[in-house]
Amino acid sequence: MDKICERNQCIGCGLCSNICPKGAIKMIEDKRTGHFVPQIDTQLCVDCSLCQKKCPGLREIESRSQIKTYAAWRKDISKIKGSSSGGVAASLYERAVEEGYYIVGTYLNENFQVKLKITNKKNDIELFKGSKYVQADTGFVYKEALELLQKGEKILFIGTPCQCAAMKVLVEGRYENNVILVELICHGTPSQKTFREYINYISKKKKKDITKIAFRSERGVELSLYSGEKAFWQYKGYEDDYMVAFQTGLIHNETCYQCKYANKDRSSDLTIGDFWKIGEKRVFQHPECKVSVVVASTEKGLAFLQGCEQLILEEREYQEALEGNPNLYSASKKNLKSEMFWNIYADEGVSRAYSKTIGKRLKKIRFKNNVKRTIKKAYSIFK
Repeated sequence: MDKICERNQCIGCGLCSNICPKGAIKMIEDKRTGHFVPQIDTQLCVDCSLCQKKCPGLREIESRSQIKTYAAWRKDISKIKGSSSGGVAASLYERAVEEGYYIVGTYLNENFQVKLKITNKKNDIELFKGSKYVQADTGFVYKEALELLQKGEKILFIGTPCQCAAMKVLVEGRYENNVILVELICHGTPSQKTFREYINYISKKKKKDITKIAFRSERGVELSLYSGEKAFWQYKGYEDDYMVAFQTGLIHNETCYQCKYANKDRSSDLTIGDFWKIGEKRVFQHPECKVSVVVASTEKGLAFLQGCEQLILEEREYQEALEGNPNLYSASKKNLKSEMFWNIYADEGVSRAYSKTIGKRLKKIRFKNNVKRTIKKAYSIFK
C-alpha cells in the first residue's frame, strides 16, 4: 500500500501511525504546505489495511443534536487568567484529574512546537491553557491512550473535532464509556512549518530571540512574541499577517475547507469555545468576565459538565451560539488567494507570500491604527 486516502481527505490526525501493527507509517510535513501527512514504508507494510479501515477521513462519524447549551465561566474569575475565554477547559481538566482520569491537551514546547500530551498530573493543566492556532503534532498520544484504556483507566480528551473523531474511532465498541470527548470550535489548521518560518522571520527582522509566544491577550485575539518578559511583537488578530491568514482561510489544511465535523450536530460529548456575540439579542448580566460557550451532545458529557462545581453555567439558546460561531455549522471558506499564497510561498518564502496576498490591505490597517494610538497617547499625556 502506498497511500491511505487522498490528500484532500487527510486530516493529519496521525491515528494511522499510532495503530499500524508494523510501525510502517510515520507523519511527515507535506512538501507544499507543511501540514502533517502519513508516509508509508512499503518495505514494512503488509497490506493489512487497518489504517484505511480506521481512517477518520474515509469514515462517516456519528453525530448528535445538542441537549443543552450554556454560557459558562469560572466562579473564581481570577483563575480565568491564561485561559482563552471562560476557563471551561481548565475546569474540566481539574475535575477529571481529581476523579482519577488521564487528560489529553495541546501545548507549546520549548521549541514552540504544538503537540498533544497525555498526563494525569494537575500541574500540566497550565500547559494546556490558551489557544494555539497551529496544527498539532499528535505523536503517539492515541497509542498511549489505548494502552491506558486497556488497563481500565479513564480519559478526558480535549482537541479539535478531527482529533476527537480519531479518538472516537480508536475506542469504538470497546472503551466509549471510559472516554469523554471535548471538541474545540475550530476555524481550521495552519501548518507548524508556516508558523515556524513566520516567527523566525520576525525574530531575525527584529533581532530578538523569542522566549515566549501567546495567541491571546487581555485585548482578545492577538499574536504576542516575547524576548525575556517583554513583548517585542504584539499585533491584534486583524493586524498580524499570520493571524489574518488564519482567520481568513488563507493557509488552512485543504481538508479544513470541507470539514465534515463542522455541523450543527456534533460528534463529541461536549463542544467548547468563545461565546461570541452573547448578549446582542438576549440580555446577558455578566459582561465583566470572559465567557465560554458549551454545547452538550450526550448525557455523559452533560453529567460531567454539570459536576464541575467551580463553573457557573447559564443556559442559553443554541441559536445564539450559532450566530457567534459560524464554525458550529459550517467549515471555513477557502480564501480566494490561497493558491496564490502557496505558489509564492514555494518560490519566495512566507514573508513575500503574505506581502503579495494580504500585505497591502494590512499595511493600511496598521497605519490607520498606529495613527489612532499615537493620537490617543498624546491626548492622555496632555489631558
